[in-house]
Amino acid sequence: MAKKSLVLGGTSGAPKLPGAVGESLSVQFRFEADISARIVELCPPSEEWMARQNDIIFDAEFGPTHAFELCARRFLRRKVARVSRAAQADYLGSLDATLTVLADLLLAYPQFNHTAADPLQFLEELELRQGKPTRRRDEILTGLVEPLISLRAFAQFQLRALGSEKKESAEAIRRRNDFPRFVLIADIIATYQRVTGEEPMAYAADDEHRSPAVELVTLLVPPIMKAARVSKIQISAQTAKAEIATVKRLWSEGSRPEMAHALPSWATVG
Repeated sequence: MAKKSLVLGGTSGAPKLPGAVGESLSVQFRFEADISARIVELCPPSEEWMARQNDIIFDAEFGPTHAFELCARRFLRRKVARVSRAAQADYLGSLDATLTVLADLLLAYPQFNHTAADPLQFLEELELRQGKPTRRRDEILTGLVEPLISLRAFAQFQLRALGSEKKESAEAIRRRNDFPRFVLIADIIATYQRVTGEEPMAYAADDEHRSPAVELVTLLVPPIMKAARVSKIQISAQTAKAEIATVKRLWSEGSRPEMAHALPSWATVG
C-alpha cells in the first residue's frame, strides 16, 4: 500500500509518489481554521500584493494564509545542512599544514635562488613585463609570506576555539541541521513584509502589546515545528522579538537568511 504524505504533523494526504520529487511533494501543510483566522487579522494584504496575486488568488482572506503555508512547506521539504565541527577541524588542519609547507618552501631553501626553480625571480620578471614599479626581492618575499603567516595563525586559532566549544547534543544537531528555526522565522517575516507592504516591527512589551510580526512568529512556528516532529515547539514573544531583530540586522547588512534553502552559504551569517 502506498505511503501517505505528511500533512500537519502526520495526518494522511495524497498517495506518495516515487523519487525525490515525490518525496518533496508528499510533504504538505495546512494551518488549522483558528490560526488561519488570526493570520487574516494580523497580516492584511496590501493592494499592491493582491494585485500581483490576482491571477492565482482571488480571496483576500485565503491569500495570506496560503503565503505562510508555503513558508511551512519550504521549511519542511528542505534541509539546510551546515558544515560539521569535524569537517571544519579537518579543513583548518589541512590549511595550517599546507600554509606551513608553503611558507617553508619560500623561506627555507635559498639554494634555489636565481635558478629555474626560483619563484621570486619569476615574479620579479613578471612585474617588469607588466610595467609595475620595481620591488626588491625581499619586498616580494615579504608580500607573499605575511598573508600566509596571518592565515596560518587564523587556522591555528580557530582549531583551538573549535576544540574548546561545548559539544551539542544529538537532538540539537538534528534540529539545527534539518530544521533551522531561524530560517523559518526569517521566511515568515519576509513573507509578512511582502504581503502587507509594511516593515516587520520587533516589540513585545507584554501579552497585550506585541507587534503583528512577533504575534505571527509565536502563532505560526509551533504548528510547523510540530509537523517537523521537533520536540521543543514553543517560542516565547521575547525570543521571537530577538530573532526578528536579528533578521532585520542581517537584512541591513545585505544577508538574506530566508533564502537559506537556495543559498547554503547562509551559515556564515548565523
